[in-house]
Amino acid sequence: MPPITVSPRSIVNQIKSLLRDRYASGYPILKELVQNADDARARHVRLDTLPGWRDADNPLLRGPGLLVVNDGVFRARDRDGILSFGESVKAADRSAIGKFGLGQKAVFHLCDAFVVHAFGSGGSEAQHEPCETVVNPFLGVDVDDNRAGTWDDLSAGDLQLLRGAAPADCRTRALLLWLPFRRKELQPAPDAGFSNVM
Repeated sequence: MPPITVSPRSIVNQIKSLLRDRYASGYPILKELVQNADDARARHVRLDTLPGWRDADNPLLRGPGLLVVNDGVFRARDRDGILSFGESVKAADRSAIGKFGLGQKAVFHLCDAFVVHAFGSGGSEAQHEPCETVVNPFLGVDVDDNRAGTWDDLSAGDLQLLRGAAPADCRTRALLLWLPFRRKELQPAPDAGFSNVM
């Protein structure tokens, strides 16, 4: 039997259903971000709205957004969880509050794609996994004028901008999430995106 495949359009539809059915109010965003930091045993969590960086290479960084920073340990399985849709890597972890891994997708109330950057070392307690990626469910969706393909590259300069915005208590080890606020020039394609869910 050939392997089952999931199309990019199916992933987008899964997220739309999740936003509409389970996270309709948008309120769970803050709860999920704090819960993920707690699961990572973070001592510090910071949320800051920023105007963005006009000179950034990646279009997602050029306008206003929410910077979420915690100093918890980011493991390979955490990376896998952020990049997966409809499954959880926390289900077998009895110490993790977020058992289903779907909560992170609540951030799509704010944006159509977001940046993940983990850096630093884990110290003696755990292996901290470096990560630099864009969670971009619209990549590969077959629609006319799909611009989501221009969002995936993160230059060294872009990563430096993000690290420079981290608070002092999160500069040696951190997980940074950049959630660019939805705006017209960041639509994946005309009349496409998660903004039409409500």
